[in-house]
Amino acid sequence: MITGLNRLILLFLITIIHILRFIMVGIVRRFTSHHAAHSTMAWCRALVKNLNISVTVNGTLPSQGVLIVSNHRSYIDIAVIGQYFPCTFLAKKELAHWPILGYAAKLARVIFVDRNNIESRRKSRLEISSTLQQGISVIVFPEGTSYAGPGILTFKSGTFELAADNNIAVVPVAIEYEDIRDAWVGDDVFIRHFVQTFKKQKVNVTISFGPTIKNKNADALMYSSHQWIKDTLSSKNIELIHEAIGGTL
Repeated sequence: MITGLNRLILLFLITIIHILRFIMVGIVRRFTSHHAAHSTMAWCRALVKNLNISVTVNGTLPSQGVLIVSNHRSYIDIAVIGQYFPCTFLAKKELAHWPILGYAAKLARVIFVDRNNIESRRKSRLEISSTLQQGISVIVFPEGTSYAGPGILTFKSGTFELAADNNIAVVPVAIEYEDIRDAWVGDDVFIRHFVQTFKKQKVNVTISFGPTIKNKNADALMYSSHQWIKDTLSSKNIELIHEAIGGTL
């Protein structure tokens, strides 16, 4: 029987294999941003498949080279969203120091940011803009932290200011887990949470892709994205309540 510990080992094995593959392909074809973005997508797909994450998809997948803004429930979000298109992520600087996963993130050209440092935030915006100009999508969690819900937290404005100033297309994404315990929040230890979460046969998650939004007003752009995600999550919670009630009748 596959246990949570088995899947933790599998996580690191998959990551190591993809690191080696990335390096070998990079030596032959050059280490480009596009190579990194496609490698990230392949890694995410391998994780979703082998960790037995069951994903229900709503909406239309966005075109490449757009700014994806999503609510943030767990580290699992990365694999769930990143499996659909070549991409990279904006992530907290702490990820860079994680064993194995941090090195993989560096190879994938993840954009690291220290939200408490003005210069770091400025630099990350430039990197996001440069990546998008290459036709590579960037995934951002503008809440700035993971949140179990229900609903979502207030968004940080920086990403939307960048998008508004540069006429960048934004696509809101709503992500929700069937089991609220799958959320990784607060000071919970990664290994403990991972083993507990993946001891289940399946991790069920719903991801909804919203409309492409452009607006030269950053506040309006942020409000539209936040409201779409909020409304979508509310609709999903109502569905779950109806299913629970129906199951007791």
